[in-house]
Amino acid sequence: MVPNGFEYDIGFEERGESMYESPLVVQSMRLLRGKMVRRAFMAPATTGISEAFVSMKNIFAPLLNPFDWKRTLAGILLALLAIPSQAGDEAQHEFLFFPSVELFSNTGLEDELFDSAGHIVSADFMYSYSGNRFRFLGEYVLSTEENEIERLAAGWQFGEQTMLWVGRFHQPSKYWTTEHHHGQYLQTSISRPGIEEWEDEGGPIPTHITGLLLETGHIREDSSGYQFSLSAGFAPVLTERGLEPFEPWDPSSDHGAAVNFRLAFLPDYFGNDQFGILGGWSDIEIDSDDFASQIGTESIEQLQLGVYMNWSWEQLRIISKVNYLENKHIRADGDFTDDFWSGYIQAEYAIGSYWTVYGRHENDSGEDDTEFLRLIPKFISHRNVFGVRWDVAKSHALTFEIADTETLTSEFGQYRLQWSAVFP
Repeated sequence: MVPNGFEYDIGFEERGESMYESPLVVQSMRLLRGKMVRRAFMAPATTGISEAFVSMKNIFAPLLNPFDWKRTLAGILLALLAIPSQAGDEAQHEFLFFPSVELFSNTGLEDELFDSAGHIVSADFMYSYSGNRFRFLGEYVLSTEENEIERLAAGWQFGEQTMLWVGRFHQPSKYWTTEHHHGQYLQTSISRPGIEEWEDEGGPIPTHITGLLLETGHIREDSSGYQFSLSAGFAPVLTERGLEPFEPWDPSSDHGAAVNFRLAFLPDYFGNDQFGILGGWSDIEIDSDDFASQIGTESIEQLQLGVYMNWSWEQLRIISKVNYLENKHIRADGDFTDDFWSGYIQAEYAIGSYWTVYGRHENDSGEDDTEFLRLIPKFISHRNVFGVRWDVAKSHALTFEIADTETLTSEFGQYRLQWSAVFP
């Protein structure tokens, strides 16, 4: 949770204006004061799900051929960047800096997938530009673990509640990610659930997509509403280290197609509570012929569907998600399919204005029989987490977290201490 004393002007809520009137970077920081813009999307009926996604593949895959669309996406992005704000409208610029320092210790390790102890120093830079209808967002992360442009997207507003984005973004079916992004200060816990992890940290579901993202919403007369998001773009590839997202600045990057969505209901459109359905389909290519030959698989078609909620009762907040994943392995000697369920629930309780205690339970079913997860060695299948966050000063937090963790091959304990902040 965000401290009660944290002040930040979200803009549109107080004015009751369009959800895209305020600077986009502020909208992406959903946890500040709990006043958040939500991204949502529509799911198909529960019957004929696999057939529906195959149809989506047939529609989108030809459009997302990387050899045809790399230059097209670049051209669209450049064209949008060239669109000036209409005369008389004041452009708004926002820059935010999220630093964090984490010390960690893993005890009882049975393999070398994780370091036994160490530190992570991270700096997350976010910039947004907001004109009359044109928007631009960039996010860059520099840390002891990575150095990467995480998001780079340009958008155009159509009507009061509809935006179309082109570029690199966080796909909408990863709810935790679209809620917290990369800024550690934005999430109460230090860790994120295994099913919500980044691709290079053992996440089994694509996170970073380069392509198109449509976001729209509808406000009802009683101030409740719906939000829908739909993305189509390039899926990650599977490497020996796990999933690796498409790199738009790498001409040799070869990836399949991905389609993702989320549909949310908000009892108060400008409030914090919501629940909904989400899902996606991805054609995951194998990174190299050598690795493909080693595992005997040419590509993997992944289908994922789920439900989620984010709900608060006074000082108590519950965030939860349940996912079903089906992975079809395309092989020369015959295709086969495996599947598993994954879910988590995190409870957070605010004590006064500066303290929050939290706990999270993560559990999977069927993961031991899932060949796909054996190709994601760092995936965390079971974990119990307990932590305490102290908002020691405005825009600064200290968090301590312990966890009992399981992967497919080992069990170990985790201890973390983190300082996080946001400037200005």
